[in-house]
Amino acid sequence: MLITGALFLGLGPVMVRFAAEASAEVIAFYRMLFAIPLLWLLSLGSSDSGTIREKLMAFSAGIFLAADLACWHTAIASTKVANATLLIGLSPFWVAFMSALYPGLRLSTRFFVALILCFTGMTLLTSMSGFTPKLGTGEYLSIIASLFYAVFTYLFAMVCKKMAPVHALKWSSVGSATFMFLVALIRDQPLLGFSPKAWLSLLGLGVIIQTLAWLLISKGLKHIHATVGSLGLLGQQIATVFFGWILLGESLGSIQLFGCGVMMLGMVLGGKWAPRPEEILKELE
Repeated sequence: MLITGALFLGLGPVMVRFAAEASAEVIAFYRMLFAIPLLWLLSLGSSDSGTIREKLMAFSAGIFLAADLACWHTAIASTKVANATLLIGLSPFWVAFMSALYPGLRLSTRFFVALILCFTGMTLLTSMSGFTPKLGTGEYLSIIASLFYAVFTYLFAMVCKKMAPVHALKWSSVGSATFMFLVALIRDQPLLGFSPKAWLSLLGLGVIIQTLAWLLISKGLKHIHATVGSLGLLGQQIATVFFGWILLGESLGSIQLFGCGVMMLGMVLGGKWAPRPEEILKELE
């Protein structure tokens, strides 16, 4: 389910491009806002709504996701898209390091080999898009965004194991929407006046990306470790390349295809060499 959800996420950048009349903050806000009523309705059929503490945990995870989006979208405006895309891929490393801090949980050397394979594949994937090795404002913001995304992934994976995933996603979306609304107000970004095409894209982001894709992902995270989840989410990068080729006519070279293959190999090996379920239970105690 997680991989399927991650592949749906690959449609996100295409929809964002169609909604480019709105600012990055406003796009992220409406993505969350349009998802909340649907998630609220879906959550009515689930009784495992969690404790107040778990709801606050999910809400906090959403704030970290919103901070990630704010930093990453700003980074894209400050550097090449390829640079920002590659550096956000550092997130699985941060998740792995956070996981390794827990007593009784050990990540094998082989797992870090899988992480390096994934990052190598992503490097090849972005090389065709003009990646340049430098560290400027955009690159630093992308690294900060990867840290925020790692904290979100870790917190969200933990809370999905403690309450029904639909409730976790609902509260995290509320947290993200609240944060992005405040950012849009502070930066004085217009919230209305967009074309029908832009509104349709914003609705698609809420329904397809934030509701359908993330509901699949959250259900997958309930049964696997956060480190595996962070690797699986890299499937979004592969899907984005193919959706860009099919829907936007963007070129797809042999190096990119090879990079996709290396990433998929790393994700498969990462799943094989990740912590076992009994170790995950220790981390939840």
